[in-house]
Amino acid sequence: MKKLEIRQPIWKYPRSIGIAGYRIIDDLEIEISYRNKEGEQLFPFRYFITKEKARSYPTQMVKGTLLYIIPICDLQILDLEKPVEPTKEELVANGREMLIKVRKEAGL
Repeated sequence: MKKLEIRQPIWKYPRSIGIAGYRIIDDLEIEISYRNKEGEQLFPFRYFITKEKARSYPTQMVKGTLLYIIPICDLQILDLEKPVEPTKEELVANGREMLIKVRKEAGL
């Protein structure tokens, strides 16, 4: 599965994304990173589409690149809640716990 980041959707109804044909070499995991003026991510999910389904959508030539125009509503949502990144403190605490566990197992 290939991961793609879409920086900005196509706003014309239906809201869509454009994916270059040369990027569709496998099934796609898509994240739309666009944020509005308030900093809110309007499409906060990760999405999925198969290679075959992506190639079935209409195309448009933009600046010499063939784009497949895929409505966002046709994408499958992979996660209903976006995973929360651990804080630096959580990473340090988990690292300490792992170190203690490894030392115990090694008999140190």
